Amino acid sequence: MAVGLILDYPFQRKLFYASGRHWLFYSDGTNFVYKTSVGGVVWSDSTTIRACVASDYISVWLDDTSIHYVCAVASKIFYRKGTLNSDGTISWDAIEQVVRPAVAGIDYAYPSITVDSDGYPWIGYRRHDAGIPEYCPYVIKSSTRDGTWTTPGGWPERLSGINDRDWLVLVLPLTALKMYVIYSRLNQTIKGKLYDGGWGVEETCTTNTMGLGAFSAVSENDDVHLVFRYAEDPVAVLYYVKRDYSSGWGSEVKLKDLGRLNAYFEISIDDDTGYLYVFLLDYINDKIQFIKCSGGAWGEWFDFVLDAHFTVTTYTPIVSYKKYGRTIDVAWLSGAAEVVRFAVFTILPTVLKGSVHAL
Repeated sequence: MAVGLILDYPFQRKLFYASGRHWLFYSDGTNFVYKTSVGGVVWSDSTTIRACVASDYISVWLDDTSIHYVCAVASKIFYRKGTLNSDGTISWDAIEQVVRPAVAGIDYAYPSITVDSDGYPWIGYRRHDAGIPEYCPYVIKSSTRDGTWTTPGGWPERLSGINDRDWLVLVLPLTALKMYVIYSRLNQTIKGKLYDGGWGVEETCTTNTMGLGAFSAVSENDDVHLVFRYAEDPVAVLYYVKRDYSSGWGSEVKLKDLGRLNAYFEISIDDDTGYLYVFLLDYINDKIQFIKCSGGAWGEWFDFVLDAHFTVTTYTPIVSYKKYGRTIDVAWLSGAAEVVRFAVFTILPTVLKGSVHAL
């Protein structure tokens, strides 16, 4: 399946396991589509959801067997909710909703979506106002959770007034309707804010600055786990840092000296044990590696997948946000034709390597 650069930024999620199937959402260069597989070996043909020319315009969130998607195209933001069925179809709760309507001179980019502890959807995005001109990070939520979208008064919330076209926004669910929003821009420290019925003060999440688009995060109850790539030519370093709800952001832990600027990664969590897994695509050495954190202690890097077809343009893996059953899904692009490959990472008393399959 030659689909172009479909996997994009590691802060957006597009790969899940639900209703007995693996589900991958992406843009094929023309449309927003998905494929499914029962065992990860044989995949369905793609099913079109809507027009969308690039995957960085898309983010998807799984809530049990319900998916919520956001798509930022045609100077609008669209939202839809549906149920993932065991036969590979999606039963939509309502027609596609317009979250942000078209306004002359305004466009939106790099959306992310999640739902809070009561199932209400939240969307982070970058807003561009050509008339000022200004690029700023925003977050918006809905007061309905039935597949329709209703923006309550006082929303959206502008997270920063600093003008920067590289803003990225990720919203993470905590407990009891609390949320944590991470927003970042190139060569700057990462920022964050807590929402607990009202907005807290802006926090500086990292002491080191971040490379372009290079962060991924998960939440665990009210704590936040963040990995990011510090980039200072010609050296790049992968760091981890945790926000403890009671004490705030801690010290950064170096996970790996990357030695190059364009190596991407994603973090996933086993929410039964709290163990963390970070997957890194090393295209120079033709492999995907992983590292595990248990009890707050990081282990060593191990090879997960060897693939002789990685290229400089295919360095973005995507990983399921959390473990489903005993597995974490991993997908990546391979070769000059940019074929999507897929493997299941199985968690047992020991970690087993998965078989690689092309979609």
